[in-house]
Amino acid sequence: MVFIVNILSVYLAISTTFILFTSAQSVVDTDYDALHYSSTNVTGSFSFNDCGESDSVFRIQHLSILPDPVILGRRSITFLRVNTSYEITEHFRSKTKFEVDLRLRLKIPGGHKEVCEIIGEPACHFNDLLGELETHGIHVDVNKYLSKGEHEHLIFIPLEPIPFILKGTFDVTVYIKQQGRKLGCLYLHFCITECLFQS
Repeated sequence: MVFIVNILSVYLAISTTFILFTSAQSVVDTDYDALHYSSTNVTGSFSFNDCGESDSVFRIQHLSILPDPVILGRRSITFLRVNTSYEITEHFRSKTKFEVDLRLRLKIPGGHKEVCEIIGEPACHFNDLLGELETHGIHVDVNKYLSKGEHEHLIFIPLEPIPFILKGTFDVTVYIKQQGRKLGCLYLHFCITECLFQS
C-alpha cells in the first residue's frame, strides 16, 4: 500500500505541476496530432476550484481533463488532455523559488484517508518547485508560462504505463507560496480508472 501511494503522490505532484506550469520539454504541443492517442471518454466526476484568496497572484479560471476518469497503464490511452486558462497578476524571475504544499486525500468507505500521513509530510512539500522539476529533467520557460497576464493552454501530458491497477477517487489541494506569502490555491477532485466510494 505504501509503495502504491508513494508512486501516486509523485504522479499527482508532477501532473498537477504540469497543469499549472506547462513544460514545453515534457508536454506535447497542440500542433502534434495527439488527439489520436487520447480518449474523449467522460464518465468520471472531475472538478476544480480556485481556493485562493481575493488577492491571489495565481487565479485558475478554467480546467478540464480527458479522459475522465484518468486511465493509467493502458497502451490505447497514452496522453491526458488538459485544457486550462489562468491569470497571473505579477511577473516572476527565472530563479524565483515557489513553495508548494500538497494535501492528498483518498476516498474510502465512510470518509477519506490522508495520504500525506502515510507517505510522510516531506513528500507533500516542495521548497523550490522549479528546482524540483529541473531534477526530473523538466525546464519551465518562466517568461512564457509565468509572465504577468492571462494564459490559455491545451496540453497533452504523457501517461506512463504502471505495473499495477490503480483505482480510486482523490481530492488534491495545492497551496503555492513564496517566502511564506500565499500566491494561490487549487483544489482538484478526480478519479483514476474508476470512481470509488462516491457519496
